[in-house]
Amino acid sequence: MMFDFGLDYQFYQNLTAVKEYIAFLEKEFDLVKIMEYFEESTVLMKCLLSWKFEDFFHIESNARVDKERAEMSDNLKENIKRWKKADMLLYEHFNRTFWRQINLEREGFYDDLKTFHRMNEEMNQRCFNGTLTLQLVYPSKYVKSPVLNPNLPAEIKDKCEKMTRKENAYLTHLRNRQSSKSAGYIKTLLDEEEEADNIIS
Repeated sequence: MMFDFGLDYQFYQNLTAVKEYIAFLEKEFDLVKIMEYFEESTVLMKCLLSWKFEDFFHIESNARVDKERAEMSDNLKENIKRWKKADMLLYEHFNRTFWRQINLEREGFYDDLKTFHRMNEEMNQRCFNGTLTLQLVYPSKYVKSPVLNPNLPAEIKDKCEKMTRKENAYLTHLRNRQSSKSAGYIKTLLDEEEEADNIIS
């Protein structure tokens, strides 16, 4: 994780450097979500962004097939923690700040969490038939993917399909939307500038 966040590997065993970089990252991010507490993270993000529950509907997807899951011994787990000390410090820090943020939220946070869980489950039941299919995502790599219910109304089908869109496809979709918005904004500025020039001339 530290590599993805930009810390040079030569500093991974330097406790002071790691802690200073974590302090830097804390200033850069208003929220760091924790995968093990995905729904809590999602509701906390909803509170911070003032979004609706519907904006966060999701389903578990892209999970590895069972035969590719490897069991690790306790000894191996401890070795990984030692080898990845910088990542462990990063995780432990943001895990603490995550729960601190939740504790600072209004009293209705856990009511919101229950409501979101119920609404998301209801949406899942409307969208999917409960079976999984294997989908090829990389050469020789398959993941589990939920199967849509047949004959969904168009407005519901679109929402359900968005819930199963893979991250790379979603990233491309969001980039295209952002490019479109940026192009429209730039065109508006150019039109206003041209209009001002015409008025002056």
